[in-house]
Amino acid sequence: MARRHTGALALALAGAVGLSMTPAAGAAVPTAPSGAPGAVGAATEALDIAVPEGALTITDGTLTVRTHPDFPQVVDYRLGGKQLAGRLGSALTSITVDGVEQPVTVGTATVSGASVSYPVTFTKLPGASLTAVISVKDGAVTYSLTKIADPQRKLNRISIPDLDLVSVTGDDPKSQIMATKMSINRNVPGDTLITVAGAEEGAGNAWMVTANDSGLAAGFETNAIGDNTVPGRGSNADRFRQRVHTVDGVRVGSVGAAEWTYRGQAVSTYDDGSGIGVDPDPKITVKITADANRDAVVNWQDGALATRDILTPFVGMEDVKNYVVARIPFNIVSQATHPFLRTLDDTKRIALATDKLGQQALLKGYQAEGHDSAQGDYGDNYNERAGGLKDMKTLVSEGKDWNATFGVHVNATESYSEANSFGEDLLTMPPVAGWGWMNQSYKMNNQKDLATNNVFERLAELRKNFPADSNMNWLYWDVYYPRGWEGDRFAAEAQKQGWRISSEWSYAMPQANTWAHWAVDENYGGATHKGINSQLARFVQNSYRDTWNPDPRLGNPNIVEFEGWQRKNDYNAFIKNVWERNLPAKFLQQSDIMRWQDKSITFENGTVVTSPLDTIDGKTVPTNRTITFDGATVYDQGSYLLPWKDGGSDRLYYWNPGKAKATWELTDAWASQKQLTLFKLTDTGRAKVADVPVTGGKVSLPATEADTAYVLYPTSKVPAAQAPNWGEGSGISDPGFFSGTLDAYRTSGSVKVVRTDRGNFQAELGPRASSVGQQLRLPAGSYSAWAWVEIEPGKTRTVSVRATGDVAAQPTQGGHRGQVATTITSSSAINATASDEKKGTYFQRVPIRFTTRGGPVNLTVRADAGAAKVSVDDLRVVPWTAPAEAGAVPGTVAFEDFENVDTGYWPFVTGSRNAGGDARTQLAKRHEPYSQSGWYGLVNGGGSTAVEGQKYLDNALDGDWSLMSNEENRGLVLRSTSASVPTKPGRTYKVTFDYQAAYDDDYSVVVGTDTATATGWKENITKTMPVAQARGAGWSLGDERGSGTKQFTFEFTAGDATTPTFFGVVKSGSGRQGNLVIDNLRVVEVGGR
Repeated sequence: MARRHTGALALALAGAVGLSMTPAAGAAVPTAPSGAPGAVGAATEALDIAVPEGALTITDGTLTVRTHPDFPQVVDYRLGGKQLAGRLGSALTSITVDGVEQPVTVGTATVSGASVSYPVTFTKLPGASLTAVISVKDGAVTYSLTKIADPQRKLNRISIPDLDLVSVTGDDPKSQIMATKMSINRNVPGDTLITVAGAEEGAGNAWMVTANDSGLAAGFETNAIGDNTVPGRGSNADRFRQRVHTVDGVRVGSVGAAEWTYRGQAVSTYDDGSGIGVDPDPKITVKITADANRDAVVNWQDGALATRDILTPFVGMEDVKNYVVARIPFNIVSQATHPFLRTLDDTKRIALATDKLGQQALLKGYQAEGHDSAQGDYGDNYNERAGGLKDMKTLVSEGKDWNATFGVHVNATESYSEANSFGEDLLTMPPVAGWGWMNQSYKMNNQKDLATNNVFERLAELRKNFPADSNMNWLYWDVYYPRGWEGDRFAAEAQKQGWRISSEWSYAMPQANTWAHWAVDENYGGATHKGINSQLARFVQNSYRDTWNPDPRLGNPNIVEFEGWQRKNDYNAFIKNVWERNLPAKFLQQSDIMRWQDKSITFENGTVVTSPLDTIDGKTVPTNRTITFDGATVYDQGSYLLPWKDGGSDRLYYWNPGKAKATWELTDAWASQKQLTLFKLTDTGRAKVADVPVTGGKVSLPATEADTAYVLYPTSKVPAAQAPNWGEGSGISDPGFFSGTLDAYRTSGSVKVVRTDRGNFQAELGPRASSVGQQLRLPAGSYSAWAWVEIEPGKTRTVSVRATGDVAAQPTQGGHRGQVATTITSSSAINATASDEKKGTYFQRVPIRFTTRGGPVNLTVRADAGAAKVSVDDLRVVPWTAPAEAGAVPGTVAFEDFENVDTGYWPFVTGSRNAGGDARTQLAKRHEPYSQSGWYGLVNGGGSTAVEGQKYLDNALDGDWSLMSNEENRGLVLRSTSASVPTKPGRTYKVTFDYQAAYDDDYSVVVGTDTATATGWKENITKTMPVAQARGAGWSLGDERGSGTKQFTFEFTAGDATTPTFFGVVKSGSGRQGNLVIDNLRVVEVGGR
């Protein structure tokens, strides 16, 4: 019995990439050359499908499949009177195992319902067998290898190279394969469309693939992936194998699975039976369809729709379309510039400013000392200076009420000595250097970590603190390099705990990655390392991930930061990006793509977006487009009136860059409304503009303000505003003045709240004697409280931060029972902390330390009368333990043993050298032996592999904590302020501290003065004192031994208010391990006039 076969299939040759992300389907899609040597034209004779005697038939009632009786392979598919071939030719006789062809014996196949099973035995692998099952359901055929018996652990990588689950032939000129390689290079498209009739013979692999002839199309899904952990095999994302071959003189294009990894080499090497074990059963699914998108032609787009129908779900994919706002609140180098409860206030502010558009906030620096600290620990090592687990839980829990979800920046590639998990069992040994900014990291043995399940056991500690229903379900895997089986298995195991996956790069963990930083941030990667460059992939998954490149019709969501990441601090730019780019892109993600034509894209919900452009660069906002939806134009040339519901009730967002009044036709769903209420969106929520009537299904809107978004509700259904409760959980009401008012404060004199040119709120004290404060109720205990204060640059004025009431001063804190205060007369140290939104200003922290018995405490910032403007922001109070030896020496004005620092490097602040980027100093924690001298260390000229015994310094000198500068930037990296070391004019002070230093003269201690300029203050170094080498006692090299900790001593005489004196640390060297560790710093007043 024979059937005429009218299918044809195109092949993407091995490694070929060619289809641009931006061109529309059809003419713009590149195809394989038909005139190349060896190419053939369309066949003149049709190729028949030979159905063998004894073929087995299964059906789901719509799709009928025939299979070969002698080997588990598909003969053909029949759907709606049309036919598509499976494997053309005789039965296969072997399966390839670990790259070696292995003969098999196939037992009698049996049909049960809509499936057929084949017992398979490997004739040369004793005891090895499996059952191949071919089943059909809902128009899709699944081919799986199950009941695998492998007593000798020989079945590791399995493939059936010529299985050819679908074949199309060159007798049909419409036969094609669309094959996609993983490309994240904007200049190198990942797709290749080849017409089978004109294709050369050859084989290749693809990450995503479709096949079609003029009557039917096929989409594919599989868990096949190559094992990158096999030495020398390399890594890629390929999952499918396609080939062009010749059968009876006719070109044939066929698609099957690439190699399955059943037992990764890492599992074979490291899993003793308690690890992750073997992979799920190998399988591949094929869905057959006709003209699925109803455009009167069958092509790759119908195969794409079939692919989407059988796509393996990944965690969070359905939620991506609603994450309009992406943010990175950033903490690093012990500074805690964005405490968790401050981030909660930022979350509320954004929710009010956007009327609760969906937010995803990535907490970069939630661990230990912040970003790139204690990596490898996922739970039970939280950033205490940012508020610790308690405040983080408050953020996550309360943020849900504001339509925000949260994630954390984690790392499975490299670890630091302060991590509890750090050790030789975690690392590749001998240690190989990774990132080394604030502390030297070393690369994990990531294959061992995966195979043993250790990484997921540590991840379970985080999940214990934040269960799956906790609103913290997003993991951002930094610098995740592995491609192939390792990345796929890693993502699969993490998803079992309910985590949504994202990563730095679009290629990482591509079966689960919902957000890639370099794809959505134009500042990263250049053109070669951006979003997935595939029209096929974007057609299938546009709504499920934010890993795309700019497109003149679809756009792409961007991240524009203001919370300290990469020194960014402009809230205005952040919020403008939400309206210009993100909301239109997310509107188009609300429905899946149905048809992609030359200049237009149509979605399943009827949305159509058109643009005359073929391409667009990443810096240009895609305004040259029109979007229609539900009977109306909702976007036109950058202006829009977009329907939205997520995060609240039905509403319309209005953005009008031209500012002129305009009339809009409403969608069918809105046209029946009688009247709408127009609100301006502000930092504190909706502000009513007007009630506007609906006439003839249209609404006329008044002129708008520049860079301002608006929202409309049916006048009869305006929801109540949500009260933000600023400062929730912090003990201070409205600590950042986000309310825009002083309602939470008691004031005197002239005080107002201002909005800065960066979009930040802060209090401003006028020329009269003025104060701003509020009463706190704190449990009995010891506290550190502070305000960030800036006295107008270049000017002086007496300002104090004080607490009165039930307070008593801690050692070295000025004050007495009933009142404590820290007083300054200038703000002469520039804020050089790159992660601080106040970077580049002269805001510095002014703290007070006190105990209370639990009675009322009045926290106040007070300024004497003066011409200099005084700005105040970000009040905070935290429990605090005074250094045990603070009062041991009479006359001590400052002492720090670094055991219980509230935040930052106190009594140092970031030196001016680091204003251009993140500092390389942080509080260092003891974790013996890894943190101490004599462990492994990097040496000059020694490459990236650490040498045993050559760690020069102890990270912690005394107790558990010290302050460590790690190969710092050259220049002034640390300095004191008049708030951190209060001095009196003309008095002399003695400074002592314990230290270790890797080299002579690598660092110097300096004394200087600040002098006023017309715009601020100028640092003048007046004395430089080189620091001598003092390596840890655990270090030795030959006959040389480390001296251990030494003490550094110097004196200085303080200047007056117009020339405040400071001391600090300058870095000048550049050697490996060029570190300075400081402990037990004491400043004592010793005399003077």
